[in-house]
This record gives sequence, C-alpha cells and structure tokens, in this order.
Amino acid sequence: MAEYNREDIPVFRRYFRTKERDSYVFGNDEFKVSLTAADYGYIGWITLTVFRLSDDREQSAAKLFFLPHGRLGLSPDHDRGDVVFRSKNVSLDAIRSPGKRILRCRWTAFDDVRPLYINVTLEDSEIDGLWTETPFLDSDGRLRDGLFSFGHKTVGLRVSGLMQYGAEQIEFHPEDTVGAYRFDRGLLPFEARREWCWAVSGDCAFTFGGWGERQAGENLVVIGGESYTPPKTQIRSGQHSDEWRVRTPDDSIDLTFEPIIERRYERRLSYLAAYEIHQDIGRYSGTITVDGGVTRTLDGAMGFAEEIFERM
Repeated sequence: MAEYNREDIPVFRRYFRTKERDSYVFGNDEFKVSLTAADYGYIGWITLTVFRLSDDREQSAAKLFFLPHGRLGLSPDHDRGDVVFRSKNVSLDAIRSPGKRILRCRWTAFDDVRPLYINVTLEDSEIDGLWTETPFLDSDGRLRDGLFSFGHKTVGLRVSGLMQYGAEQIEFHPEDTVGAYRFDRGLLPFEARREWCWAVSGDCAFTFGGWGERQAGENLVVIGGESYTPPKTQIRSGQHSDEWRVRTPDDSIDLTFEPIIERRYERRLSYLAAYEIHQDIGRYSGTITVDGGVTRTLDGAMGFAEEIFERM
C-alpha cells in the first residue's frame, strides 16, 4: 500500500494542486450532520450542514480561509493525527484517540442568529475500512503526469454525544446513531468530479463512490460483520429532487435513492475556479448481492448521497 506524504510533492504543486479533505457524516432518524475540513494549499474551508428530517429542512454554513498550507493538521494517515482550527466565529477539533474519534465544533450565529455546538464521539467499527488508490487517466487511457488520489472510507461508526442549537439540545445515542468517515488526499486534476453514497440498514452498511464520470470504484459493503468489495458502480445523480440510481453492470447492486432533503451549494472563487455540491438526504430501496450470493433487500433505508464538482 502506497503512503501519502505532502512533503514529497514539488513545492508549486504542493501549494496549488494538492487536495486534502476529511469528511464526517452521522445522525439518527431525526437529524443528520455533515462536516468537512479541507486544505487545498491556497484555500481551505470548514463546512457544516444540519439536516432536520422531521420537517425536511437543512441549514448550512461555510468558513473559507486562504493559504492554509497544512495548518489544519490534516494527517497523511487516516488512522492518526488531530485537526484543530480556530477563528473568531468557528472552532473545530477532530481528535483521534485509541478506538474512537472525537468531534467538537462551535459555530457562532450558525444560521446568522443562533449558535451551534457539537460534541460527539464516533466509536471505531470492528469492520475494516476500505483503502483506495486512484490514478487519473487521459482520454487515451494513459496516466496523467503524477495525478493520484488516496482514500479511506469507514462505515458503521457508533455515535454518542450532543448538539446544542440555540436553546435546543439534541442527544445522540449509539443505539440509534451511526456515522461514516471519509479520508481523501491527493494530487488531483484542475477539474474533477466525485460521488459518495452511504447508508446503514440493520446488519447491512455500504459506501459507494469515487472520482470520475459516473464510474465509482471506491465501494465497500458490510453484511453481518463481513466486508465485501463489489465492482464499480454507475451512479446517476438526481436533478431537482429526482431519484438517484446506483447499480453495477451485473446488477449485483441495484438501488434507487429518493431524496427527502436536497442541498445545493455553488461558490465561484474567480472566473475559472468553482466549487459545486449537490447533497441529499433520503431513502434507499433495492437489492445488494455480494460474493457467495448473500443478498439484502433495502426498503426505505435512510441514507446520504452527494456529488461534488471542482474546478480549482
């Protein structure tokens, strides 16, 4: 397995082409939370979204900052290192401890009025995560000049803690709150697209997605504590609250995703640079069949799907 070390990347590319990101998703049947910390060398950001399922609402906020150059502390290893960020209105601690991850986030005037505070613990799953190494090819199928992405996905994390939103306090309990963690590091093209789909239902958990045009190869399915790596999935994202489709060429994965809450965010940093995200919370239905013929049928399993396009 290759190792990622940003110091091995030439200085210009290190400051203007490296892309490092930690993403967390967790929640229960009432609330889902998505949090991302990113360092792209010349720009960084913290984004936080809270989805309230009871009334189909979402609230998001983003903190941008320039020239982070590694000061977020995003580790080259998915299993160690702490992220610490401080500003006047936002603070974030993502602490890696033995057997768990601790997330603490404070956001003053999260919805322009009320403050938000999160303090949760994500307990490690007994299931191994999925490590991926993705090269980037040109139109002729040749490797593109040292471009690559290293990634790791972990699903089935049991979550406990609380979220204070204004005067409202929400408690998360490991019996009904699960999460996922995604680690992304790499030297990526100027223009790239990524998808990520994730859900947990009973003894079945999955994460699908990856970089590329509708061909996601970073897939992990967990059934009854056993891990499986299915073939590449084709992900067709929904437009304007339409259904998503997630399937493999052999139909071993055949899922539809019906959005309940949709979030779209677009930020243009210059005439050329842009960041767009299409993020949905909804329900998965369909079938998953893995090696050995083990099959699970999903009927309205609550989950998450996102599509990100970057030109930066």
